[in-house]
Amino acid sequence: MPDFDWPKDFHRIPDEDWTDAPLDPLGQRYDSMARHLWYRNLELTVEQLAEALKPGQLLIDYSGGTGILARQLLQRIAGIGTVMVDASPRFLRVALEHFRDEPRVAFRLLRYLEGERRLQGLDEVLGPAFLARKADALVSTNAVHLYPDLPGTFQAWARSVRPGGKVFVQSGDIRNPEGKPGEWLISQVVEKVREVAKEVAAEDPRYAPYRAVLEDRAKMAAYDALWRKVFLPIRPVSEYQEALTQAGFTVKDILTRTVDVGVLEWYEATSVYPDLLGWVGGSPKVDKRLPTAAEVQDRLDLLKQSFLKLFKGRDIYQSTWTYFVAER
Repeated sequence: MPDFDWPKDFHRIPDEDWTDAPLDPLGQRYDSMARHLWYRNLELTVEQLAEALKPGQLLIDYSGGTGILARQLLQRIAGIGTVMVDASPRFLRVALEHFRDEPRVAFRLLRYLEGERRLQGLDEVLGPAFLARKADALVSTNAVHLYPDLPGTFQAWARSVRPGGKVFVQSGDIRNPEGKPGEWLISQVVEKVREVAKEVAAEDPRYAPYRAVLEDRAKMAAYDALWRKVFLPIRPVSEYQEALTQAGFTVKDILTRTVDVGVLEWYEATSVYPDLLGWVGGSPKVDKRLPTAAEVQDRLDLLKQSFLKLFKGRDIYQSTWTYFVAER
């Protein structure tokens, strides 16, 4: 038995449709990336959590994905409960597959509210039983750069974490003057590889069928809008710090680390986003049809070629990761 108690009337696994859905291949593919070199960015976070957490405490793993961090925490830290929260049912379903019978892990899905055009707040999905107790700590890894509404997200965190509770946030897509020259951020790589892909398509006859769309400004603008929904414009470290402070957190420390990233591993990571090169074969959101299997393969091959050309045959490049430690 665990060394903690879940709050009364708080159910580890909610009675929701996603919990019985079949496993999604895209979610499983993302989960396999746990072996990637760049996931060493979690090492500092695990050390921070191991030092901060005590038996009997509850942690929220916000944007916990398929459970890559949670698996490390279960091996390293005894006696805590972890609530995995994510906006992707396909990712959370994979996490549930790993931890369905693990009494130390609970699950909550953040749903997009179409009528209000917003994602549910953390406190909304945790519910009153959990909020009567609140979390002792919250961690968010490799995801905060994806949140369009930083103040709203952090305010919901503040309503869910007890006074004195710690928050650990990190990302490889924060503009940080402490980063070393020559290091890349996530969106910088994505933006540059998209430009290189156009160069490759202009040179390689295999991609000749896709060249015409590059001259269609309206369509290209529509495709650009799709990938920009995922890869938001890079925001400075000060914007995150200010949003945390305004939400009621005290920022205790901001750390910077250099993380090695495998070139082909990052190709594999970005390939799970089908709209990154949506102009190759089109997108149902723009063209009202799915690309063919051959067009999807062309898209993947072009993306891989573009990564190899961008990094000129190097196997590894360096990236800047920024880590925040804050207190409620």
